Amino acid sequence: MLAIVDADFDWLVEKATASPNLLFTDTHDLETMILQSLAFEKLLVEFGSEDKITTLVEKHNKDIRSLLLDCAMPIGYLRWVSLRENMALKFEELSFEKFVDKEKLSIDVLKLIRHVQGRSSFSAQGQKQIPDSVLHNKIKLLSSTSHDPWHVCCGHDLVCVLSLGLRKVIGSTKIIEPDMLEACLRLAYEHSHFCKTQLYISIQQWETTNAPFIVLKQEALDEDFIDGNPST
Repeated sequence: MLAIVDADFDWLVEKATASPNLLFTDTHDLETMILQSLAFEKLLVEFGSEDKITTLVEKHNKDIRSLLLDCAMPIGYLRWVSLRENMALKFEELSFEKFVDKEKLSIDVLKLIRHVQGRSSFSAQGQKQIPDSVLHNKIKLLSSTSHDPWHVCCGHDLVCVLSLGLRKVIGSTKIIEPDMLEACLRLAYEHSHFCKTQLYISIQQWETTNAPFIVLKQEALDEDFIDGNPST
């Protein structure tokens, strides 16, 4: 039996693979793998504004992917801090508009911390709320230029930031919910994109080692990625 799971922060902490039958995504999760592919460009063509994107890229001298990563990195680090220190911070259903500036595609880290802590139940965990400044410092201490942003950032966070950006600074669309954007990205993700990933190569190697088992059947592969669950 072969299982494929999100890498999350495992590559950053150099966590050893528990089993040869367990494979990880190339980046933090499936969504980040798709955002790395040409499916992202297809999404921007459909929902973005070419003029606005060009203006933003020229202003910051960075492409849109890099700007999204810059914005979402503090969220990823906060998730990592919470995981490392068993803080049980709640990240589900965050209101990104409360800490992300959709006109600049930038993040206010202190507002992020206050929002996450305000939604987390510390009493149930027997914990006291950590001062915002202390948590902010923990993020700074954990941050490093040696960390690959694609492993730090959660794909859902990137899509939520993208959703806000498409409403203003890189598009003029009506509200497009993150769930819809994620579905569009999955539909735009082609077999040829997946074939370029390390995960695809790893599955091929697993098939060679575990003959006659076959995983990469075309029809099954297409169905799995539309469902957003590339596992066997």
